[in-house]
Amino acid sequence: MGYEAVKKMIVLSTPKNVIDIGTIEMVRNITYLPEVIVEASAIEVINDTVSYRSSGFKTLPNATAEDLLKKLPGIYVDSKGNIIAQREIPVLKNDNAGSLHDRMMQQGAGLVLGSVDLLLSGNAKLIPQDDQKASHAPKIQHPDAHINWNADVDEVHNLVRGMSPFPGAWTLLDGFEWKILTASVISNDKQRPIGHLALENKKLIVQAKGGELEISEVQLEGKKRMNAREFINGYKIKNWSLT
Repeated sequence: MGYEAVKKMIVLSTPKNVIDIGTIEMVRNITYLPEVIVEASAIEVINDTVSYRSSGFKTLPNATAEDLLKKLPGIYVDSKGNIIAQREIPVLKNDNAGSLHDRMMQQGAGLVLGSVDLLLSGNAKLIPQDDQKASHAPKIQHPDAHINWNADVDEVHNLVRGMSPFPGAWTLLDGFEWKILTASVISNDKQRPIGHLALENKKLIVQAKGGELEISEVQLEGKKRMNAREFINGYKIKNWSLT
């Protein structure tokens, strides 16, 4: 959208510093364009990160992930699954999926750059993958994150860590889905029935098999995530048995 050009003749009869040219009325000039389809670029570079839009690369309907990767510019795929470079990253005691992901991202960036240098120099030594150490990683389904309080306390703790911050390990509280995002093992005692939630010294304690967990961060169905103190102050628990 714009405006039509305006022409107005001005006659200067005597020298003046200020000239009143009156009011100029602008008339809109609208040009309607035919349908325009905007497609995002298949490759986007932001700082040191390269993003690929998979739909921008044509593959057969029955194509595998490897078939797609081979079409991405700058990606090297070894047909035998050999390893160019690898690095071990320890899982720390208080790690969850989010913190481990962030550390792997930092380590992986340097590993990728080093691998590119090896390939360009011709000094890459491919390492055969040990299929005995490889594991299948299926898509996480909603029931996979359901906490079984009859499981060992360490197993429950690890489930919470592995599902945090997303999708979140969950249990049922008063019939509502209650995500437990942060927890810690505080004892190996059994003082209450399995799955019983207790309030002790303004702390949320739940009994699992072989020990107790202190719950530090939660998210009730339809609510925002909050720490235990906020939850205690804002929610009145009716049924203290978690399922």
